[in-house]
Amino acid sequence: MKKLLSITLAVLMLVSTFCLTAFAEDVAPASADVYVTIADNNGKLVLTQEKITATDKDSDGKITIDEALFAAHEAKYEGGAAAGYASAMSDWGLSLTKLWGVETTNTLFYKNGAKLETGVGEDLVKGGDKLYVSINKDDTYYSDKYVAFDQTAISTTAGLETELTLTDEEGNALAGI
Repeated sequence: MKKLLSITLAVLMLVSTFCLTAFAEDVAPASADVYVTIADNNGKLVLTQEKITATDKDSDGKITIDEALFAAHEAKYEGGAAAGYASAMSDWGLSLTKLWGVETTNTLFYKNGAKLETGVGEDLVKGGDKLYVSINKDDTYYSDKYVAFDQTAISTTAGLETELTLTDEEGNALAGI
């Protein structure tokens, strides 16, 4: 009797595991609140740490940089993503072809202060991530660089000096700027 009960419980546990796996496949598309900064080809910040709710447009269970930038344009660009954003497959994977209404393939991408190692269609975002995207101005020598201050937010009192450090994409402090 105990043996039969043990076998029955083992079979029930095994069956319930398959049911849970099948249920997980039907989960609604994911979303994540990310903070997006975009600089246009004149160096003007057109978005600065704007909270954007990115969604899993293709229902693959992941949210990519491409999906986050699409959502940013839908929410903040006049005319939405159809007017201001485009991406297409290239020799390097999914690549941007239009950012903030400017047709370009010369862009820089950083997530949480680090350069993207993969393409916009492969690199994933999660809630709280900070995206920094710029259209490079130099289409000849590609000399544009990513720089950032050591702090993204500070609290200070009017009239008091506040010291910040500006660093390049390798983390080197830039003096005299």
